[in-house]
Amino acid sequence: MAEVFAFRPAPLRGPQEWQLEDGRLHGPSGTLALDRVRRLRLVDRRYGDARMLRLDLIHDDGTLDVSLTIGALAPEETPDLAAWSGLVAALGHAFSAQDPGLEVEIGEGGLAGWGMFVVGLLSLLAGLGIGLGAAMSGLAGDRLAAAALPVLLLIGLGWALVYGNRPWRARPCVPVSGLALLLSGRAGGR
Repeated sequence: MAEVFAFRPAPLRGPQEWQLEDGRLHGPSGTLALDRVRRLRLVDRRYGDARMLRLDLIHDDGTLDVSLTIGALAPEETPDLAAWSGLVAALGHAFSAQDPGLEVEIGEGGLAGWGMFVVGLLSLLAGLGIGLGAAMSGLAGDRLAAAALPVLLLIGLGWALVYGNRPWRARPCVPVSGLALLLSGRAGGR
């Protein structure tokens, strides 16, 4: 019997229906046999007052993502969040039965991770360059002090992005059997 999950993937989009049946996931972009999935990636990011949740199902031909964007402070009982979490938990159970050794990588990866790393590196280098240029320019002390805070913020932002998205580090992983438990711990996103 098919399990059906319907939710709006973003505030301005209509509802999407996903069905999990007999080892296949049927969604808006087609059907994927779960035995073709080689890796899973769970992403939970905040952008201002929005929260983006995404489970990437990485297979030989590409990636199918099951995503949801909601308000950053949306309560756990929000219908869209509950349906998305239900689908991801059901996928976790299906993968646990099919391939118990499968792991879920936590955090952004691929081109998005590299993009964030490069943005951080550019911010870090720009902050250092501006700071060194200002220090070597012979500006008066009061002007140099006024420029220090924005430069330090730029350097801090750059460092945080570089450190958090460094591509050579191993991403944390959890067994697929722990996916439902991980979701329950992240439900509030706090």
